[in-house]
Amino acid sequence: MARSTAAKVLGRNRIEPLQARFRALNEWAGEEVVQFVPYLINADAGTEPPAARN
Repeated sequence: MARSTAAKVLGRNRIEPLQARFRALNEWAGEEVVQFVPYLINADAGTEPPAARN
């Protein structure tokens, strides 16, 4: 449980702000140059985020 809580805090405090900055880069560039896979926390499957897509 502590791992999933830490992962949620990491997602909210670190990952979401970084993604927002990269979305702003997309807007500035006028196209989607950076894409994201949703950062999901699944307690049943562990706390690792899904693998990035190419």
